Amino acid sequence: MSGARRLVQGVALACAMGAAILIAACSGTEVPIEPVTPGSPALEISVNLSPTTFQQGDSTRITVTLRNVSSRAVRVSFATTCTIVYAIRTPSGALVVPGGGGWQCDPFESRIDLGRLEATQRIFVWRGEGIPAGSYVVYGALGQDLAVVSPGVGVTVTAAPPPP
Repeated sequence: MSGARRLVQGVALACAMGAAILIAACSGTEVPIEPVTPGSPALEISVNLSPTTFQQGDSTRITVTLRNVSSRAVRVSFATTCTIVYAIRTPSGALVVPGGGGWQCDPFESRIDLGRLEATQRIFVWRGEGIPAGSYVVYGALGQDLAVVSPGVGVTVTAAPPPP
């Protein structure tokens, strides 16, 4: 068999294998994705901080986790680019972060797909600048309007030492 003929047969075999894989991938065995809204019982949102006490000008790391607690894959859709965010309030409930009452988000639809029992995280850094020293409560949240929030975690911001 000539080299050219073997090359043509090899290419044909590769194409046939690629087509078989493509057909198998589209065979209807895909896992259906169930659309859910923020606040659905299929979703769990939580927040963790490290550290929970820091000095003004230093920082704390805020980790917000969104977990699919259902037995099905889910898709969470949002009207803006704000999906997983955080909020900080005083102990009396006054909103500190985001300033102005809400996050500034682009008006483009976005979504998060989560497999069965899958989780995704967003990590933020907060410095506590521009606020008085004191106690605050940090929440994980879904969406620009902060309508769905996690249980809160306390954080203490201590005053920076006076300059020498």
